[in-house]
Amino acid sequence: MLSITCKQCRTGWQVPKSKKGGQVNCPSCGVVNEVAGASDAGWFYGLAFGGYALVGLPLAITAVIGILNGEAGTAVCFGSAFAVVTIVLLFVLLGS
Repeated sequence: MLSITCKQCRTGWQVPKSKKGGQVNCPSCGVVNEVAGASDAGWFYGLAFGGYALVGLPLAITAVIGILNGEAGTAVCFGSAFAVVTIVLLFVLLGS
């Protein structure tokens, strides 16, 4: 739990750690207060898209190079792998 104090009426109360980086209403006066700290969502999305950039983009680039060089096997193989990585990213993001 996190302890916060209302910026208007100075009432103190506890909020769950899941509210970190968000906003809550004071139970006494109803004023919206910021909860200090960064939310964990930034880390989640940063890691998800960073991993996608490290794994997915090289696969896509290799598939495009295979298309340009007329190598159908390379293009299909790397293009399929890129599609799988993209689908996994969508499941991760929609499941969160």
